[in-house]
Amino acid sequence: MHTLITIPTLCSCDGGPSRVVPAIADELSSNGIDVSIFFKKTSRENCHDITPCNNNIELVHEITRFDYPIAGQFFRKREIIRQLSNLIFLPSNKIDIVHDHGLWSINNLAAYKFATKTKVPYVLSVHGMLEEWSLNQKKIKKWLALELFQRNILENASLLFANSEQEVLSIRRMQVNTPIALIPNGINPRASNSKFLLKNFDKTKKHVLFLSRVHPKKGLINFLNAWSVVRPKGWKFIIAGPDDNYIDTVLEGAKELNLLDEVEYIGNVSDEDKWNVYDLCDLFVLPTFSENFGIVVAEALSRGLPVMTTTGTPWSDLETCKCGWWVEPDVKSLSGALRLATNLKREDYLMMKKNAINLASNFDWPLIGKKILQSYLWVKGDVQKPEFIDLE
Repeated sequence: MHTLITIPTLCSCDGGPSRVVPAIADELSSNGIDVSIFFKKTSRENCHDITPCNNNIELVHEITRFDYPIAGQFFRKREIIRQLSNLIFLPSNKIDIVHDHGLWSINNLAAYKFATKTKVPYVLSVHGMLEEWSLNQKKIKKWLALELFQRNILENASLLFANSEQEVLSIRRMQVNTPIALIPNGINPRASNSKFLLKNFDKTKKHVLFLSRVHPKKGLINFLNAWSVVRPKGWKFIIAGPDDNYIDTVLEGAKELNLLDEVEYIGNVSDEDKWNVYDLCDLFVLPTFSENFGIVVAEALSRGLPVMTTTGTPWSDLETCKCGWWVEPDVKSLSGALRLATNLKREDYLMMKKNAINLASNFDWPLIGKKILQSYLWVKGDVQKPEFIDLE
């Protein structure tokens, strides 16, 4: 079987899909699937493309011949289809599945049209882009895209992929009846061989870590306000991740709250270094307004960190499994959780660490990769419907 994965970008400065796609490709390849990834190389400063580890995976770069203004995006669609068609008509490149990632992009339309034209099954990973918070960002643009092409794609895909039950409900709220495979994202923890150290690391303090894109969606200002309410003695708040033109606002907020001595931004960290950053910290926080999965939560759990996050994520299991806090994304709820988290008895903390690792074991990539492969085989009619596919 040959799978063509399409995604607008694999840029390290973008969100979760840029990290998820290479991992999916690696797992599919390890299961004997031929994989090609079609994407546009990043040209952004201080960023790089995240590519699979397996050298057998074919990387196909979108060739941009012109700068396309908004009105010219449909000409770009034709150009992408032409490039994909050149790929499929090579004798060795019979494609069995097109697996597209994300919404609202002209790339989605091009991938769908290409699959339709070549009579190849088209499946789509939504990546949280139908969550209410996300839909309310750039509403007019998304409404236009929905009316022009996106709804048609959602309704006519062979299969949609969702990362949580919450995301399945969000898709169904759009009155989309396409089959949905409920498969979480996976993690692939590595041994902490990195020599990365936190600048000004104070071993006498404990550390709360935020590691994600620095963006208004992530709720950092709310968390700073919660921190100013609690002012946990002997703790420091570490912010790590790519800056989406927002860190100055966050640090200004910390200054206004007189928290600069308790807050540190360490910048973006590499995929190799991040495991050491997790290991240097004691708690993890993701105070986001909306997240379809939150892969950093699973990563933090795998390193034994109790996690504090919000009901904007699907992580209610944190409380069920007694390894964290799942609260409303407001200052009062966050401050209450922070007070509890920074005042745990040692025996309770150690038990939460153990529970965290146990919960994280459900998100190993080999398990996830096999489910994705089963989904492909079901779409092709080669196996019976897996229990994780919802038809309603």
